[in-house]
Amino acid sequence: MSICFDYGYRQSRPHYNRGLGIIPLRCCNPPSTITRHNQEKNQPDMPARKTEKTRRPQGRPSTSGAVGKEAILAAARETLKTVPPGEITFQQVALLAGIDKRLIRYYFGQMPDLLKVVAIQITEELRNRFVASNIHDGSVRDRLRLRISIFLDFFGSNPHYHRLVVDYLFNTIGPERDAALDRFRHSIGELQTLLSGEHATGQAYPLDARFIHVSIAALCEFMFSAKPVFTALFGNEVDSPAFKERFCDFVTDLVMGSAALNVATSDKSTDKSSAAARTPRKR
Repeated sequence: MSICFDYGYRQSRPHYNRGLGIIPLRCCNPPSTITRHNQEKNQPDMPARKTEKTRRPQGRPSTSGAVGKEAILAAARETLKTVPPGEITFQQVALLAGIDKRLIRYYFGQMPDLLKVVAIQITEELRNRFVASNIHDGSVRDRLRLRISIFLDFFGSNPHYHRLVVDYLFNTIGPERDAALDRFRHSIGELQTLLSGEHATGQAYPLDARFIHVSIAALCEFMFSAKPVFTALFGNEVDSPAFKERFCDFVTDLVMGSAALNVATSDKSTDKSSAAARTPRKR
């Protein structure tokens, strides 16, 4: 059997031979198309080209769960309980949060940026605790002791806060630093009001509250940042709540004693000035 292709141009009529049985067939595809089709058919399957739908878009790294900024900040704060700010890494925070460390870069950029946000958050919490303490009544000593206990609890949860706030907040320039300083000034102003005796039923302790505020903070922080020193001096009792209460009483008495001494000195100076004014001068 032979096949005759008709490609759209006229061919001579085939000769019918009864013995050969020639049958004319019509094909619409040119030979080049048939050849190319056979070549493609014989080639191995090529991998499908990536479409735009299969490619991961640029931007936020994918995660297995929904993890936002707050979870990252919580992981950073937990890490800072045992690691100083200058030694913390993205890997440590990411491991604790259970995320890809690229997600931290996506939200916060570099490590100093993350630590700055943490410092701001912790400073706001400290200020809010001082504000809440203002509603308590009592003697000057009672309310002063409450503020000292707030510092102790605060540094117990944030032992590296001093280094954190100095290096990553106060050493910067911008509105965040100014806002943090305003919070400190408000807390110092409240302490000044307490010591000046405005709400202390006539008891006045005219000390510079700025000195008192930073001294209390330093004493309370030292109990945790220098814990090996306290352990060497007092033994395992430093881990007990009773020891923290003793230390709180000590700092309170230290401030109150200094204030009382300052009042006594001021009174003596006033008495001497008054006596000198009353003494007639010899001519």
